[in-house]
Amino acid sequence: MADKERSKGRHRIRNIVLLVLGGLALLLFLARVGWELHARSVLQKEIDAIKAKGEPIEWEEIASEGYELDNAVSLYMAAQREIGEVFWRRSDSSDNQPGRVSRSARDADSDELFSIQDEYYYLLEDPALRQAHRAEVVEFLDELEPALTLARSARRFETVVWRPFPYLNRYGGVDHPDVGGSESLGRLLCLASLMAHEKGEEVASLEYLRDARALGDSFAGTLGGWPHSSQCKVSDEVSLAIEQISPNLLKGPIKESSRELVRTVTAELLDREPMQKGLVAAFLGDRVVFACQSRAYIYENIRGHGLIRRAHVFALRPLLIYEEAALLRTWTRSIAAARTGSYARVNAVETERSNINWPITVPALPTFSPDMELTTHFRSLALRRMAGVALSLRMYEIDNGRRPKTLEELVGKYLRKVPDDPFTDPPRPIQYLLEAEQPLLYCVGENETDDGGSFELSEYGGRVKSDSNDIVFFLNGDRPVPRRDKRGPW
Repeated sequence: MADKERSKGRHRIRNIVLLVLGGLALLLFLARVGWELHARSVLQKEIDAIKAKGEPIEWEEIASEGYELDNAVSLYMAAQREIGEVFWRRSDSSDNQPGRVSRSARDADSDELFSIQDEYYYLLEDPALRQAHRAEVVEFLDELEPALTLARSARRFETVVWRPFPYLNRYGGVDHPDVGGSESLGRLLCLASLMAHEKGEEVASLEYLRDARALGDSFAGTLGGWPHSSQCKVSDEVSLAIEQISPNLLKGPIKESSRELVRTVTAELLDREPMQKGLVAAFLGDRVVFACQSRAYIYENIRGHGLIRRAHVFALRPLLIYEEAALLRTWTRSIAAARTGSYARVNAVETERSNINWPITVPALPTFSPDMELTTHFRSLALRRMAGVALSLRMYEIDNGRRPKTLEELVGKYLRKVPDDPFTDPPRPIQYLLEAEQPLLYCVGENETDDGGSFELSEYGGRVKSDSNDIVFFLNGDRPVPRRDKRGPW
């Protein structure tokens, strides 16, 4: 009898324990469900706020297939195909093609070119190299004339819309198959401009620069970091070509039409809208990429992971969702700051996002970095503005026989105002060193400190470093020429 009572007591205790544990499990489950529902509501609030502004947040809003026939991009893509065919023909016969030095000769003497199509990058930076291989470069550009003509035709179109294409991988993504080819086309247009200038064909030289500038700015409305990075690269090539052209532009009697063309190029360079539109589009697109990659990881691609990993993500999913909402919030703030055009404001938000560190959840989310570096945009903007000022300085010099003592002397006839240094806050005009050993325009760099126009050369190659001291523009076109690597520019 006593044993039965003890057995019943044990059963009651076990049932009570099981009931309590079951109740706790149910409470934990309900709490977990409520936690995730709240996290989803927080994330949805962020998404709804983005949609209310009419901004994209889904793949379908930034990627699609095909181009309209009246879109200038169709011509740019046709130009890229022409370039590809020329490069392919030449690469098939570079060692034996008449007028080409052999690879072994090039390796023995790095002042020689193995092939124009492999090393034309160097020709943009080195006037002496262009002169030494002038006949080859002219022949090369003659072969590329159909591509250059297509780029000129594209400039006349009002519709210019590049479209990224979606692709599927572990986290999803978008591809920009036209970016690399466009950068090559931009460099070739700048090379054509330099060669035309050296032949004394100033109008043709400036028109090629306008073609290149229009190509770069065609990416301004394309969402994502990669397109804006290409916009910046092409813009840099144009600015550095103007650095070589502006010191002796328009020699001899000057027609009014030539003056008007210089004014047009200057106005296009100093127009704030294309670069700012490109920066905003970069953040808009990268926010979509981040949101969709995070969503794919948290909800869709979890089945592809190991059991422990899946359990980890399931247990922490609300935290991951909260983190996604917080990071989306910082992306939105970056977009708002980008619209102001202030480096200091955008950099402050970007620094905040890069410092976000939740040690449990961050390792579980996919690693994502913006494709476009913030300093790349503002460095390109600084070079672009200095190129516009350099053209105005040249026109002043033609009219007065000398350069002005201060940039303020340009205001009125040559400039509406002296452009601001994009890195300074509060804004400060671009600086001008007329009496320096190498006359310069300069802007402060990412350190936001005025280093008096100082610059450094890289140990490898001898290029002016883009990330040190100030951002400089050489008014006499005497930028240090980088050493060539026998292995090629890449």
